[in-house]
Amino acid sequence: MLLYPLVSARLRAPLFRRPPGRLLWVFALLRTAPPDSHGTAARMVAANRAAYDLARAAGAVAYPVNALPLSAADWRDHHGTGWQSFADAKRRFDPHLVLGRGPGPELAPR
Repeated sequence: MLLYPLVSARLRAPLFRRPPGRLLWVFALLRTAPPDSHGTAARMVAANRAAYDLARAAGAVAYPVNALPLSAADWRDHHGTGWQSFADAKRRFDPHLVLGRGPGPELAPR
């Protein structure tokens, strides 16, 4: 498990989502599973979703580098009022949708 503070003002990337506040806390569960145990992996991903939903209900945002499939609606919710700016940047700088995971077909070039 990781748990450490961050000063919000130090995070300056324009499209980086963070909750309100001066001091933020990063919380991450670092887990492992046997590579041949598909049932275990599926249960862990479901547990990740439950933890994400609980955290979102409390005002948290995700740092999307985890085993958590997100729908197009989840991504729009994640970016909130910054969704259009994010979508425009994604279309401009990643027109073939090859950079990282995340919003996919709904951001394909028009």
